[in-house]
Order: sequence, then C-alpha cells, then structure tokens
Amino acid sequence: MYHYSFIKNRTHIRHSGLSGIGNLNSSCWLFNLSLILCFEFVSYFEFKDVGRVIQTRQLVIPSAVQRIRNPNRAVDSPQSTAIQYQTTRSQKTFRLIIRIYRGSIWRIHQFKRKIQNRAFDFIYAKGNLGEFGASEYAEFGAHPAQSSGIWLLSYIFRKIYHIKPSDVLVDVGCGLGRVILWWLSQRYNNKIIGLEIDEKIAQAAGKRLNKYENVQIITGDAVVNIPSDGTLFYLFNPFGADQMKRFKARLEEMFIERGNVTIVYYYCRQIELFRNDPLWTIDEIRHPDLPKNHNPPMPWAAIIKMVDSCQ
Repeated sequence: MYHYSFIKNRTHIRHSGLSGIGNLNSSCWLFNLSLILCFEFVSYFEFKDVGRVIQTRQLVIPSAVQRIRNPNRAVDSPQSTAIQYQTTRSQKTFRLIIRIYRGSIWRIHQFKRKIQNRAFDFIYAKGNLGEFGASEYAEFGAHPAQSSGIWLLSYIFRKIYHIKPSDVLVDVGCGLGRVILWWLSQRYNNKIIGLEIDEKIAQAAGKRLNKYENVQIITGDAVVNIPSDGTLFYLFNPFGADQMKRFKARLEEMFIERGNVTIVYYYCRQIELFRNDPLWTIDEIRHPDLPKNHNPPMPWAAIIKMVDSCQ
C-alpha cells in the first residue's frame, strides 16, 4: 500500500475571474440559437423520409374490406376518412417536431457540459481529467476510472447537499482528482482525502495536488483505507456489488456508534444494498433534465445517510 500525504504552505485555487467556471452556464443566446439551427438542419436529413413513411402506414381501407371486418359499422365517407388521415398526420408531425426540439436541447446541454469540463480541466489542471480505459484492477471489482461532470458537482453540492465546515470529504475512486479540484475551487477548507486503487493514477493526482496541505491521496483498496474521521463519502459507481457490500459493511463496523456518515452516490448501480436497511436512509435525486412523468428504474443519484444510533 502506498500512502501519499502532502503538507506544504496552505494555498487556495484562484478562480481566474470565472467563479468556479460558473459563468460558462450562461452562454450567449445567439450561440444557443446557432446550435439549434445546426441540429435542426441535421435532423431534417435524418427525418426527411418520415412523411413518406407516415403515408405508407396510413393506407385507406376500401369500403368492401371494412364491411367484411365489421358489417355493423357504417363505412366512413371519403371526406371523413381524408379528414381523419390529415388529423393523424398532423399529430405525428407535431410529435416529430417536439422530438427533434427535445433532442436538440439535449445535444446542446451535452455540448455545453463537455465544454465546461474541458475548460475546468484546462484552468485548474492544465490537462484532461476525463474518461479512461478499462481498469487494471477489474478483477478486484474496480470499475474504469472516469471523472464526474462539473455541472453534476455544482448541482448536487450547491442545490441538494451543502457541505459543512466540519465535514471530512472522502472521494472514493478519486481518479486524477477532478472532484477534489472542484471542492478546492469552491474554497472548501475541509480535510480532503482521495482513495484510488490504481498506483499510476494516484501518483499523477498526488503530483497535481501536492501544494494543498488539506489534501491526502491514499493508494490501495478503498475498503481497507477508509479514513476513521471521514464523514462525507463521494462515490461515482467505483466498484461492483461484491466490493460495495464490503464497503457498506466496513462503514457500519467503523461508524455504527459514532454515526454522522453521509454517502453522495452518483450513478448508484448498487443502491439496492441500502434499501430496507434500518441503519440507512435514502434520499433519491432525479435527473434535472428528465420529465416529471418519467420514472427510471434506477435513481440518477442519491444521498444515503447512516442513522444515528443515539436517536
């Protein structure tokens, strides 16, 4: 096990006039409009034959066939059939327009978020902190290293869960340290610990963060290296079900008497392990872009808290 602890003069990340890259969220409306027009132009070529498909599917049934299928039903006149056909086609055209519009808006959001991530990485890390290939430790249940989006961190830690000054922040599977850098960019003076199983990635993160005395990067099995003073654990689906069971059991073993443990779980594939467990409470977070009537099988994110034994 490798343990890196960096203690130097306290230094804060400067915002460089961008206030934690927040200004990138308010893009110019002309830029958004140009993107919409581009996506609409592409969508036109994707769906230009839809009208032809609608005409093929909406064939008018001859009167004789209608009488054979339902003798008691009065046959619609050609005029009413034409009106019904035009109404059906108008409805499908309207639905198609809505679909293209929503798709364009979604693409714009995705594009803006990618630009936001790249800008943050360039300003605070002078490099790319994005996705990587398969983990060399997949046999131990580790998932591929990948970084959380800046918009996700802003949404969760500004609107859903507010970090307390007394919290000890633990990034389980910290990768190259984008989450830790975002915490620092928000001027959190909390003690911050990153747990990373991959030695090469942990060393790269350690070199990048070695000037902050409140940051530690620990290399090795996250279950074994859980800090005894940790209170807030951030997880971006770092490992599979077996490892998650070990992680949950280890938290209960270490903190059942103390309590005060919160898990911010993004892309929570193993959330079922915490359901119907009296030791834990779950507050699910819906994706802000999803329609209200859409209920996905798995929550987008969740705030999971250990019940205080004193209560």
